[in-house]
Amino acid sequence: MFLDYDGTLTPVRARPQDAVLADDTRQLIRRLAERCFVAVVTGRGLADVQAQVDLPSIVYAANHGLEISGPAIAFEVDPSLRATFAALRPEVDALVEGIEGVVVEHKGFSIAIHFRLAPPDRVDALLAGVDAIEAAHPTLRKGTGKKVVELRPALDWHKGAAVRWLCEQLAARGPRPRPLMLGDDRTDEDALQVVREDGVGIFVGQPQWITAAHYSLRDPAAVAQLLERLVAWV
Repeated sequence: MFLDYDGTLTPVRARPQDAVLADDTRQLIRRLAERCFVAVVTGRGLADVQAQVDLPSIVYAANHGLEISGPAIAFEVDPSLRATFAALRPEVDALVEGIEGVVVEHKGFSIAIHFRLAPPDRVDALLAGVDAIEAAHPTLRKGTGKKVVELRPALDWHKGAAVRWLCEQLAARGPRPRPLMLGDDRTDEDALQVVREDGVGIFVGQPQWITAAHYSLRDPAAVAQLLERLVAWV
């Protein structure tokens, strides 16, 4: 089982730190991990999502899969990226300086700029500034989500690549897995596409595009209900 965090396990919040996992959901994930492989696949940084979920028994594919950690698993696509994004930090901080409501996440392998609380008349200039940073750094690419823009490495690696890699690791140890992926945003579509042929994809919410998911759930509360049923069934 592969689970996104924001918008899937918790409602999307204006400030990332406010998206707190309900303990009932945490315990369902823990119980499910006793029965099958469970990974949280998220755009959050590794230390952040590990602290939020607080379950050492599961795997975390953080930073859109650029860093993966869990029992007997430790993987980074390119450790040198940490220096790249550390050097980029002053440029991004200068861009958002003085814009009230903007939240910046420096995640080691990427930088996210949340503008849900920013004054609407400042957003266009902010996004133009992000475009300018991307244009000035050919090794970067821009990603978008729900009221968030991210600077990521210009690599062919994403949540889908991470899910595929983890499935290959599992297949090398035993039967090839049948993956189940839950996500709520465009950043989850790569993973939903990966599981489309030999697994199940579930979109959480109402997509504003053609999704690769097979099914949908209303919201994170419905996700918790599904987890409860799976714990009883598996």
